[in-house]
Amino acid sequence: MNYKLFSICFGIVLVFTGCDVSDFSLFDPPASLKIISTTPNPFKDSLTVMYSVGSADRFSQLSIVITDRSKRDVAIIVDTIPVNGIHTAHWNGKDINDNAVNGGFYFVELRGWYSSGEPVGKIMIFKEE
Repeated sequence: MNYKLFSICFGIVLVFTGCDVSDFSLFDPPASLKIISTTPNPFKDSLTVMYSVGSADRFSQLSIVITDRSKRDVAIIVDTIPVNGIHTAHWNGKDINDNAVNGGFYFVELRGWYSSGEPVGKIMIFKEE
């Protein structure tokens, strides 16, 4: 896995860059619920989130939510019953009301509901103006 460090304006962003679908065997189910990658990051118009649901995960509901730095939900890009495997989701850079969000730092939260709905995984992303 590769990481790149970008210095943007007043902050530093750690960008996950190295993960290819070919790194995963189609015959071996993923081990656990996790975010695999967010690309591109930083992004301008749209973002692709790759995530996995493992055979041992027993969630009744799965959501991928974009939140701002104040932990407010900005957009919900996945809200489904989880299915084992590797999946992708796309965010068009718009909020729940279909308005384009401002540039800045956001978080991609993977939430699995079996008790609390607390985030299982979280990655920081940066939206360019």
